[in-house]
Amino acid sequence: MWREFGVGSTEDQLVNEVIHPCNDKRMLGFVSDVPHLFKCMRNRLLKSQIFKMGDSQVLFSHFKELHRIDSCLDAVGMRVHPKLSDAHIYPNNFQKMKVSLMTDLFSVKTIGALKFYSCKEGLEETSGTRDFLETIVNIYKVLLNKNPLDGLKPESQQQQVYDLARPPRTGNCPVGNDRLEVLTTLEAILKSKPSNAADEIDSTLEEWL
Repeated sequence: MWREFGVGSTEDQLVNEVIHPCNDKRMLGFVSDVPHLFKCMRNRLLKSQIFKMGDSQVLFSHFKELHRIDSCLDAVGMRVHPKLSDAHIYPNNFQKMKVSLMTDLFSVKTIGALKFYSCKEGLEETSGTRDFLETIVNIYKVLLNKNPLDGLKPESQQQQVYDLARPPRTGNCPVGNDRLEVLTTLEAILKSKPSNAADEIDSTLEEWL
């Protein structure tokens, strides 16, 4: 249906609303559910094996190598990321639809595991992948937050992340042209002082994980 209405995006153009077919004075907007969008992102990375964000690269080979190295410690029960399995790295068509497999892969634990194994061959240069994951994890968390204490509030950290992730209306898509600026802005937001006690507790939990 989206294709029939011409909804979609390119590198510098976004179409997410069209003139209503029954009332030319109204606009018809299209919104996808958040988990589906993030699963599509994971599937695209799985297919292309590489994303470019400014001067940085996001490589799916980092996830493969992380899984290979970490799985070697399975026998002694010393894995850093025990949830990571073949289903996360080599999902079949049914597994690609599972939200949990996407959230396990795009997670704080994956970021920590990549940092932990950064001295291992093949994982020395994972900063681009880790920056990408940090962006994804925080945006996903804001868009699907179920805790009222961490809800969107004016000038809050969550609101700033949401504003950064929110796409423009139909037309030019400047954010897509400068992904490095998005990462830099997000990093500044996340390093700012938490806006309330709930943010502070959550920040501490993320450090522990």
